This record gives sequence, structure tokens and C-alpha cells, in this order.
Amino acid sequence: MEGPLRLPGVVPGSATQRCRGGADGTRKDSSLQRRRRGELLSKSTRLLVLLPAGLLLCLGGLSFLNRAATLHGEDGVTWAESGQGLEAARVEEGSAADLAGLQRGDRLLRVEGVAPTRARGVRDLLWGREGRPTTYRIQRREESLDLSVVPRPSGEENRLYYYLCVVAVLALGAGCLALINLPADPAAPTLYGLCLALFAVLALSPGGSAGALDWVFYWGDLAGRLLLPPLLIQFILRLESDPETSRSPRGRGMWLYLPAAALGSLALYLIPLRGALTFTDPAFAIRWKDRLELFYLTGFAIAAVILLCLKLWICTRARARWRLRWVAAAAVAGLLPPAILYLLPLALGIPVGRAGEIAVLPLAAAPLGFTASLFQERSVDLARSLRAAVRWLTAGSVFLAAGLACSWLLAYLSGGSASSGVLAEVVLPLAVASVLSILLYRPLSRITDDILARKATDVSRLLFEFRNDLNGEILLGPLASRLVGRLEAALDVRPVLLLVEGSRPRTFRPAHPALCGPEWSLDLSETEVEGLSRRELVLMESAEAVFPERARESLRLAGYGYLFPMVIQGELRAILLVGRHRDASALEGRELDALAGLAAQAARSVEAARLYREIQERISREERLRRETQAILEYSRIGILLVDASGRVTSANRSAVEILGHPDLLGKQVHDLLPRGLLMLLDRSGKEGRGEREGERVFRFSFGAADGANRVVNATRAFLGGDPSAGRVYTLDDITEVVGREEKMARQDHLAAMGMLASEVAHEVNTPLTGIASYTQMLMVRLKSRLPEMELLRKIESQAFRAAGITGSVLSFARAKEQEPPQLFDAGPAIAESLALFESHLKGKRIRLSTERAPSLPPIRGHRGKIQQVILNLLMNAAQALPSGGEIRLALDRDGESVRIRVSDNGVGIPSGILPRIFEPFFTARPNGKGTGLGLSVVRQIVGEHGGRIHVESVEGAGTTFTVALPVALCPRDAEEVADGA
Repeated sequence: MEGPLRLPGVVPGSATQRCRGGADGTRKDSSLQRRRRGELLSKSTRLLVLLPAGLLLCLGGLSFLNRAATLHGEDGVTWAESGQGLEAARVEEGSAADLAGLQRGDRLLRVEGVAPTRARGVRDLLWGREGRPTTYRIQRREESLDLSVVPRPSGEENRLYYYLCVVAVLALGAGCLALINLPADPAAPTLYGLCLALFAVLALSPGGSAGALDWVFYWGDLAGRLLLPPLLIQFILRLESDPETSRSPRGRGMWLYLPAAALGSLALYLIPLRGALTFTDPAFAIRWKDRLELFYLTGFAIAAVILLCLKLWICTRARARWRLRWVAAAAVAGLLPPAILYLLPLALGIPVGRAGEIAVLPLAAAPLGFTASLFQERSVDLARSLRAAVRWLTAGSVFLAAGLACSWLLAYLSGGSASSGVLAEVVLPLAVASVLSILLYRPLSRITDDILARKATDVSRLLFEFRNDLNGEILLGPLASRLVGRLEAALDVRPVLLLVEGSRPRTFRPAHPALCGPEWSLDLSETEVEGLSRRELVLMESAEAVFPERARESLRLAGYGYLFPMVIQGELRAILLVGRHRDASALEGRELDALAGLAAQAARSVEAARLYREIQERISREERLRRETQAILEYSRIGILLVDASGRVTSANRSAVEILGHPDLLGKQVHDLLPRGLLMLLDRSGKEGRGEREGERVFRFSFGAADGANRVVNATRAFLGGDPSAGRVYTLDDITEVVGREEKMARQDHLAAMGMLASEVAHEVNTPLTGIASYTQMLMVRLKSRLPEMELLRKIESQAFRAAGITGSVLSFARAKEQEPPQLFDAGPAIAESLALFESHLKGKRIRLSTERAPSLPPIRGHRGKIQQVILNLLMNAAQALPSGGEIRLALDRDGESVRIRVSDNGVGIPSGILPRIFEPFFTARPNGKGTGLGLSVVRQIVGEHGGRIHVESVEGAGTTFTVALPVALCPRDAEEVADGA
């Protein structure tokens, strides 16, 4: 939860702290590292760990074969202990003793020279002597007799041994399972050692031949006896350690091995070192050593049960109490009966009897129950594994107990005549026991569940309530909140989280983002999704390949212990994450069953709510897209009309309204809005075959809009979605301004061409004008005395110079020649010279010329002649505006950082329609043949070259004012140049 894994680590809200008492991050990190190191160690040393178990298993198999081949010798006499020794209380008819002549009431003195004191001693003396003549010295009344008895082989004692071998194998398997799967649990290694010791005690048993293999079995059995009690106590102490931090009560258990060391030393002294020979009766010393060992086992078993009860009484942590409860139940059921009814009588020298042998049957509950206590979180659930194991163990115990009881009953009823082998004594009892086990399995299962399980929730009522709640809700957020709330309240669990598949495949997000933030997500690969789809439950504590380790560890640290896939038709659509109980204890099997059923039931409701949310989100996206599209169309420069099949306008944007000039277009017929010529051209475009590919198009169509403005548009028409019945869309692209700019550019190109032509003409004309002026001046020199001819020559010269000035102006405008560098000069004298030249043009005209000049003006930098040309051109224009006379005013002053020159007249003025064009080259308002249209354009060009500005104000019939502003020269170097020039 790997690949495209996108997790937030621990979910905000610290679910870990809620479930674990607020453990800090350092402790969690160290726990995680320790857990991973333990898992790595387990994988690398698995074979090494299984080596002692495999060795013991081989020894146990050899011991089993040895015991099965070495049957106990049976004489057929029931010996009763009395004050005078052993007396034959009953002699089975046809038995070995009956055939040898032994009678009821005979007292046994010796067997092969050894005087037995107890009935069990006779059986021990007959061990391994089946089929071999054995001398019995008996006393019958007052005489002593020697009888030769040939004991018959009997496997009666091996029946219990066979069962103990089964228990031993179960214990060994349970220990290996715990160590391999729980390497980080501090109690697992101790349980493994405990199971190895128990296997040695139960499976290793000497056959009585005193061979080398028998001694191996003996010392293995003794080692198991000595190590089993301290390992049991140490295992109980380790149950209180914290698996998350691996803190265990170290140093407490070493003293537990002191009694084992003492008994082991005693055994070594008595047997290998032959210390028993120092006693008067060596057999008596060996028997008391064996009794001490039995007392040792019994005492530790009872002490373990008492210790478990005390620990369970004082323990407050939920996890430790859960473990202690299981171990205490297993100890009471599996250890107390054998200890009290079997081991203790043997230690006291009391005959065990049938009750003691039957009390050994529940022994299998101890190792299985101990192992089950460690699998609190790692098993699929308790109902399916732990209690199932206990149920099958109980059923197996009943099965074997019934088989043994039937075997003993058959042997008793047959009077011993049927004791001819193991198969004959076991097959029929086992068949009967199988039938009883099948009949009793269900009652025993109910009893086991009631004893081991906590008070479970009413599953049927819970599912019914959830079904009513889920079926009435279609909104995913409220559904998730209600589901989480009801689960937390009904099962007393926390936290609970519902993840649903988002818009991206295999990405699961919280159904209610407020529960853990909108950025929380769980990304799974396709393989992981397929694996989860086939599961009903995944445990965060289990190392299952179906779920990525990183995601599993993150969810576990966040407090989630169980994952329930919610599958619809084989597709994983949602995931239900559930934590532990509020007291940090694990969920019981019935609760897990309820959650699995609820997840399967809620999957359809969650899927329906998820689909409803997707539909709502899609509708919202489409509505948002529609609004955005509408906004784009509304503010588009191109006018758009949507028309239905009948030709009625159903939608129009703002640009369409402005282009057509109609305030309201909706509901009107399109042929009433668009020009008929435009519609005809669109129809023609469609008939020409362009409509299907590009739509029907018309370019640069000019028409008069409804508001009186002239428009030029590019128009298109096309079917909506290609369906004629759906209507059409018209687009109108207003290119009026574009066309205007194109016309202006064409006009400017025309003017440029005219300027080039004019410059060429002026250049060509300037040459003959120069010749005319020269020849005129030569004639004037020769004809100085002839006044009438001189006057004519002067006029010719004047007109030639005038024509040369005109051509010079044309050349100056057409090609801006490089002039002399600009110089500083005073505008006042330059203007005075211009006025002197201009006054000659005022002769004979009723025009008054007035000037105004500021007392002191700063210098300007530029071309003196060009500035004089500007003044002369403006004065000439003013004079031309006064055909009937008038007044021309010339004012010179300073305006900030500029020298301002104003030329005003009170003439006819300039019409407002042509006022914007007066500075265009070759534009003139004078009649044809008068004026070139270059004067004012040259003026603007010169002013611009000097960095100045020119402005015109005119009122038709009232006069015109031209204002020229030229920048002053304020640089100190400029002032020095003016001073030098002065």
C-alpha cells in the first residue's frame, strides 16, 4: 500500500498514540528496525534453527520403533500389596502364571532372585523377558515353591506411549512454527526450547535393553525432564515483555536452573560415576532419584499454574493479559491433570490406575495453547486458527481417550486372551472412537468457543442494522462517516478507515477526506490488486506477499491491524481498514467474521455511492466546462450564432450583438438578421463542395449593420456536430479595422511612391531652373541701363528662385540629406530674419503682423536654416488663410524646458474633417494647381528632427494656431558655446 506507492507514513491524528498509549517516534523506529532484523535473521538461520528439532525428531522415531519392538512381559496375575508382601489377588485363566500352576492367594517371594516390594516392581522385573522362562519363588501356605513362568508379550503400556509420541510431535511442530514466524517475539525462542524439552520427555523412552541407544534415550529424557520446568517458568515471565521493544525481564531466569543443575549432578554421580554403589541398596537410591525428578516436575507444574494466576490477577496491559489468559487456560487444562493425577502418585509410590493414565490425555493442550498465545495478531483469526486448533486437539484427545478406554474394556472383557498384538487391540477401538469424535465435535466446539472467546457481538443483529443504514444512503461521505462511527461503537475498535478507488486506477483514497486529510492515498500495483481481490482478510502483522511491506508497516504503525477487501464482481473497489479494540487487544474470530461479512455486504452500497459520486463529479466537471466554454464564447472577438433547424437563433454571444447591431438576437430568424447577399454567398460556398470539409465560408463581406455602422466580416456556417437536424453555427469575424489598416498602408505605399517620383521630377527640374536663373543674371549684367527690361529680368529671376525653392523642398522631404552638424543659436534673431523675409510677401495685402517675444530665452541646438524654414512655412500658411485680410500673430516664449513658438491667424480655419490629415505628404485643401501639400509635412519632419513637438488648433471660420515646442540647451558646454558665438 510498492511500485507506485504514495503513502503519508502515519496518518495525521496519531492513531498509533491512541492505540498504544502515545509511544514516541524513536521507539517506533527502533521497534521497526528490530522487527526487520529479526525477520532477516529468521530467514538466514531457518535451517540452523530447525537442526535441533530435526535431530530430536530422528531420535524420537528411533525410540518409537524401539518401544514398539520391545513389548512388556505379562504374567496374567493381579498382585495385591499386603503386610506380608505381594499376594496373588487374581490369576487370569489361561495366562502364563495359570499355566505354570500359580494360584490365587500365593505370596510372591522372589522373581529371578529379586524380592519385589510393590506390584509395579513385578512388571519392571518382567520388562524384556517376554517368551523367556522366569523363576518365581512363591509361598503357598507353609511351603515354598519355584515355578517357571514364561511371560507373554503385551503392548498395553505402549498404548499411552503412542499417544505421548503424537503430543510430542505436535509440541515440536508448534515450537518450530513459533520461532520461524515470530522471530522478533522474545517469548518465541523460550517456547521453542520448551517444546524441544517436552518432546524429549514424551518421545524419548529407553526400551530396557540397556544398550548404547537406550542410554541416549535415557539421558535425552533426563535432560528434557530437568530443563522443562525452568523453561516453562521463563516462558511465563517472557509473556510480559513488550514485542514492540523486545524488552524482557533478563537475569531473572538463571536461578530457575539451579534445581535442574542439582538433579543433573545427582544423576551423574549415581549412574556414570557409580555413586549408587556406595549405598546399601543401589536400586533404592536410583528409585529415590527418579522420585525426586517426579516431585520436581510436579512442583514446577503446580507453581507455574499458580504463577500464571497471579500474573493474570495483577497484569493491567491488555496484550499481556490476553497472552496470560491463553497460557493459563492451556496450563490448567494440559498440565494440572497429568501433574496431580499421574506424576504425583508416581512420586509418592501410589498406583496410578486408569484415572491417572486418562489424565495424561489433555497434555496436548499445553504446547498448542502456549503457541496460540503468541499468535494473537498473526493468525488469520482466532476462530479459524487458534480455537480451531484447540477444538481439533480436544476432539483428538477425546478420540484417543475413547480408543484407549475401548481397548482396555475389550482387554478386560476378553480376560486377556485377545492380547496378541498392537493392531488387534487398537484398530477396533479407534473405529469406535472415530464415530464418537464425529458425534461430539460440534458440542465440543461450542464449549471451546464459550470458554476461550470473549463476549462476541451479535453478528446477525449487527449485519441487519448495517444493511438498513447502508441501503438508505447514497452519498459516499456520509456513508463512510456512518460506517466508521457504527463500527467504532459496535465493536469498540479504533481507528477505522474506508478507502475507495479514485479517478486513477488502483489508487485508493479516503471516502471522507476529513478523516485523514485529502492528500492521503494508497497506490497499489496490478498484481497487488489481484491478490487482494482473492482475499477476505489481510493482517498487517502477517508477512503476506499480497500486500507491500512498506504500506503494511505504515498502516500498522498508524494503528490499523486488519484489512478487508471490498470486491464487486471480482474487481477491488474499496478497502476497509480496522484497528484493534480500544484496550489494544486483538479482535476475536466472531468479530472478524462479522467484519468480513459486513465488508462483503457493504461493498455494493459503497460501490453505488462511489458511482453516484463519480456521476456527480462528472456532472460538476461538465457544468464547469460549460460555464468556461460559455465565458470563452461570450468574450470571444468573433461573433457566434447558434441556430436551430428552423433557423431560429438559440444562442448568441456579445460580439455577435455588436457586429450585427441588434440588441436582442435570441428567438429571431437568422435570415432577418444577416444580409441576404451573405446568405446567398454561403449557400453558393456549400454548393461548391467546401461545406463538408471546411464549412461554408465567405471572406470580406461588407454590409451595413442595424446600428448604421459599416462592417466588413469573414463569415462561416456549419452544422452542429455534423447533424443537419441539430441546427447550425454561424461565425462572424469583424475585420473592419483590419481592412482600414490595410487601406491606410496602401495609401502610405502610394504616397511613398509619389514621393520617390516627386524627388526624381524635382531633381530633373532643378537643372533647367539653375540655367534659367544663370542666364537671367547674365542678361541683367548686360542690360543695367535698360530699366524696363531689367524689371522683366528680375521677375524671371524671382520666379526661377521660387521654383528652385519648391524643388528643394520636395527633395528635402523625399530624402533627408545629411546636413551640417547642429549648432547652438538664439531663436530670437533667427525668427527676426524670417520675419524680414516674410514681410515682402505682405505688400499689397491687408494683413497685419504682430510679434511677442519674451525678454530672455535660452538657446536651442539645431539647424538655424531649417528652423527659419519652419517659421516661413507657418507664416505662409497663415497668410494663405487670410484671402480678405486679417491678422497674423507670432509669439515666442519659454514653456518649462522648451522654447515655444506660436503662429496664429484669424482666417477661415481648417475644417474638422481634414484636420487630422494636414501633416500628410502631398495633402492639401487648396484648389488644384495651388500648393504641393508638402509644406506642413516638411514642418513636422524638421520639428521632429530637433526633438520638438507641433500642435494645431483650429476653429472653422475663427482661425488657426500652430504651436511648436523646441527643447532648450541647458548643458554648461552649450552655454559656453552661445557665449563664444555672441
